[in-house]
Parts: sequence; C-alpha cells; structure tokens
Amino acid sequence: MNLKDIVITSLIGLAAIYVIYRIPQPYGLGALGIIILTVAFGFIFKKHQPEILSWGKTLSLGVLGAAAYFIYLGESQKSKFDQPTAVTFSDKSYEEALALSKTTKKPIFIDFYATWCGTCVYFSKNILTVPEVGAAMNASFINLKYDAEKGVGRQLAKKYGVVAYPTLIVVDSAGNLVEELSSNTVPTAEQMVIYAQKYKR
Repeated sequence: MNLKDIVITSLIGLAAIYVIYRIPQPYGLGALGIIILTVAFGFIFKKHQPEILSWGKTLSLGVLGAAAYFIYLGESQKSKFDQPTAVTFSDKSYEEALALSKTTKKPIFIDFYATWCGTCVYFSKNILTVPEVGAAMNASFINLKYDAEKGVGRQLAKKYGVVAYPTLIVVDSAGNLVEELSSNTVPTAEQMVIYAQKYKR
C-alpha cells in the first residue's frame, strides 16, 4: 500500500467516523466496516491489493455519499417541521408530560420523525393540519414530537425501539408503551381520528 492509498483510506475512515456521530444511521458504520475489511483483505491477498483497495474505496465513498445526501436533506427540510398544525404539540419535557398525564389521565402521543424523512414531512403537512385530526388528538392526548436523531429524541427513540420514521406511539403516565400506531407508514386523517377517539376519556 503506497502513501497515496494510505492517505485516501485514512481520510475515508475519518469521514466515516464523523458520519457515525453526525447521524444515527448505518452509513458511517457501513463505510468504516468496508474500509477495515478492504485494508484487512488487502494485506491478506497482497497480489490483488490494488483491485481490493479500489473496490473498497469506491464502495465506502458511495455509502458516504448516501450519508451526505441524508444530512443535506435533513438540513434543507428542517424548517418544514416548524409549520403550524391543527395538533397542539406540548413544549413540556418528556418528564413533565408524564407528570401531566398522571393528573389529566390523558395518555401521551409521541411522533418520532427524522428531518430527512419525506414521509414524515407528508404526515406533518397533510395529516396533522387537518382540523378534525387536531380536535380529536388534542382532546385525547398530550402530544409530543421528537426528532429521533437528536438529543432527547434520540434517547427516547432508543427507549421505545424506534427504527423507522415516522413512528407514532401512545404511552401511559408511567412511560409504558401502550400502542404503536404506525411505523414507517402514514395513517390517513380518518385513521388518526379513530385512533384518538379510542383514547378519549
């Protein structure tokens, strides 16, 4: 392995490590894994080292390109989640919402989304803006919304096993999962009203 290959491989590895910390997606780990395997196989099969390195660099760069796309998409769509909806999302913390749930006897609805997720944008813009959905959900739930890839949202997504977006769940005042309404799909406005009415006290 010459100096140029070492430098390029090292830079790709560093980029992969950055992506691992930047977005909780498999891209960074995948690219880092490819680089590690490429280097390992390059040393094992020295006769084919140039070809192995070439393929490894190409694959890992492709994976990192996908990661860069999702980072860009997330940043460009972030503002779309700040638009007003008919559903009133509480600005209370998760712990405060649990306490409020105990006193009001209302369960908690949580919408886990990712800023790069087009389906999440659709749900926010086309379902949560429907007046009937807002009226039903506001009457039945304490509504919370979290970016599942940042801060508290990331911790809660891990707690509830969220692996796809949007994931819509209902939890009780103790934080126990009561029902998963949807994972990686968008319920219709009519379905959301039915879900909400089921929990109305």
